[in-house]
Amino acid sequence: MGYSEEGRALLAELERRGARLMFDRDGNTICQSERSGIASLLEVVRSSSPEALRNTRVADTVVGKAAALLLVRAEIGFVAARTMSEPAAATLRIHGIPFHAEVTVPMIHGRVEGKPCPFEHSVEGIDDPDEALTALEETAERWTGRVR
Repeated sequence: MGYSEEGRALLAELERRGARLMFDRDGNTICQSERSGIASLLEVVRSSSPEALRNTRVADTVVGKAAALLLVRAEIGFVAARTMSEPAAATLRIHGIPFHAEVTVPMIHGRVEGKPCPFEHSVEGIDDPDEALTALEETAERWTGRVR
């Protein structure tokens, strides 16, 4: 991919910070999280204004289709991932968001080996970012028991 230097630099910064998710604008980190899973990304996208995230660069350890749809909804400018699913790459490509992935895998697995992550499963037939947000919030509520 033509963006590999930018992607490698973002992932190196993510590692240097000991973070799992990082939003960057013009070389300045505007948000980061050390938690794994999609919950942090869901929180950031849900609580931020569209202008706050638009055209930022994101580095994440794992990006599946669920995360990709959230990033599309937030109008992210660039995505770098250590591991990205093929459906996530296809989603970003369709929406014209440049990305860098160190490793591409067929699917993001959940805690049960051979089964997809529940969040990935919840967006399997969804291509609309707003519909995906609703499905992901419902899945988060089921898994955590909390209403957001």
